[in-house]
Amino acid sequence: MNQPDNQLEKAVILRVVSALLLAERQIALLERCRPLGIHAELERLVADWNRGRESSARFSYALQPDLNDLIRGLELIAGQTERFGDEGPWFGARAQELALDAELVQAVGTEQFAALAMRRFALPPPLMWEAVDGCVEGFLRITFESSTAPLHRSNDRADERSLYSVLFRQLQALGLKASILVEPQLPTVAATGIGSISIRPNDWLSELDARRIAAHEILGHLLPRENALKAHGILVCAPACASGDEEGRALYIEERLGLMDSARKHELGLRHRACALSREGAGFVEVVRVLRGLGASVRSAISVAVRCFRGSGTAGSRALGSGLGREIIYLPAYLAVRHAFEEIPELEGWFESGRCSLAYARHLGASLGEHAPPNAATFRHYLSAISTQTGT
Repeated sequence: MNQPDNQLEKAVILRVVSALLLAERQIALLERCRPLGIHAELERLVADWNRGRESSARFSYALQPDLNDLIRGLELIAGQTERFGDEGPWFGARAQELALDAELVQAVGTEQFAALAMRRFALPPPLMWEAVDGCVEGFLRITFESSTAPLHRSNDRADERSLYSVLFRQLQALGLKASILVEPQLPTVAATGIGSISIRPNDWLSELDARRIAAHEILGHLLPRENALKAHGILVCAPACASGDEEGRALYIEERLGLMDSARKHELGLRHRACALSREGAGFVEVVRVLRGLGASVRSAISVAVRCFRGSGTAGSRALGSGLGREIIYLPAYLAVRHAFEEIPELEGWFESGRCSLAYARHLGASLGEHAPPNAATFRHYLSAISTQTGT
């Protein structure tokens, strides 16, 4: 990685890194897109559909902040990249990405949200989209029987096979001090922040699911953030597109650990199909119908649709266009990361050293004449550490 040539440039880079990190925390895109009372709304929808009434979601949101000054500041950073040395274009692209995130936040619940979301989470080039289509078709053709494995309450600290306990052991095995937070209104089973992993209480999961979620969150999301605290430059605050590539790597980690079972693949296929349909103009009800036709239960189909349409508003019984639809980039990133790491395994070292994207990892390998950062830990090391705790 190119180091700043002088103290002045180094000080400027430290300031811009701090500014971008602060902007990301203030924007809080995923949190701002979270509908209020989401669990009560989910239960209403499930009850209606089970009674034969095909209801659409009704979303409401907290009052969104005025981020116009923040957007102007990010645009200023993006317009002064020459001040940041050789890494300037990377900082500029990240600033532009965060500015778009801020615009999305201000548009939550409005008709403008869909177009901004489609810009933020853009479809891949046609050849990649064709490969993704093939992957999705394969995932959705998978037949599987309902698991008969015992289920464990996600937040049961006394149960060694619960998600909480599995997370606790894996964090201990890796020497990480992250907190495990229980958040009743979390829209997903688990989510990772800086120095913490949040879990939703009272979800019933198999031990395999708990191990998969723990590996996904710790190896895929928490460790890069922990190591970013010891990094410098753009690896601290993430280059543009890092969030998507990070999700793709987290899925590839699941696969390599043997935790991506048929039910998980089918779930990923459903999520992608839901987002693709919403991008094509399908409303909430139509998406749920299609997912039901693909074998999803009422609760699963509605949960996927709610996740897909978060951030959108509602007018009468219809969503105002597509929602955030972030999951549409997951499988393209998974295929891209898998191909890249199989071709050049050393690229993964950069993802372990901070918050990285595939493009930036390739840039670092090319500019340094090598593909692995000095003293980078390896996926095999992490795998060995957690395998002794989980029996993987």
